[in-house]
Amino acid sequence: MARPPKPTQQKQDQGTLRAHRERDKAPEPPPLLEVPPTPAGLCDVGRKTWAHYAPLLVGRRFLTTGDLLLLEMLCREWARYLDLAADVARDGASIETATGPKRNPAAIEMNAAFKNALACLRDFGLTPSSRVRVRGGAEPPAMSNPWDKLRIFPGGKAG
Repeated sequence: MARPPKPTQQKQDQGTLRAHRERDKAPEPPPLLEVPPTPAGLCDVGRKTWAHYAPLLVGRRFLTTGDLLLLEMLCREWARYLDLAADVARDGASIETATGPKRNPAAIEMNAAFKNALACLRDFGLTPSSRVRVRGGAEPPAMSNPWDKLRIFPGGKAG
């Protein structure tokens, strides 16, 4: 399966944007500047997950209106994973049946929920390996030393 295309903002932040290749693409929604309200149907764990990740993503300028559903899916899958992990911890990874031991169905569902949550985290650049490939659209930090301005040569290169 081919890699999905990178968002234009990500290419621009990484310095790999080629404008002649972007002409026919649809415009991307601007990043949200304020943390959106928590969706109504989330459980307690989902609300805590939202409260943790939404400000982080808004601060990095990764969250757009089109990404809210993905963030909600992340919150739901993480809550589902933790719920199923508690079941597996209580009942064990295998269960006894009439034909012998069998893998606990909750363990299978737990692994699926973890994979789904991990895919959402990767899409937002929130895993160590995906963080290397994804940069936020945050403003660059201001120069703290006034002498740093003198080190910039014509052409924008620092010396």
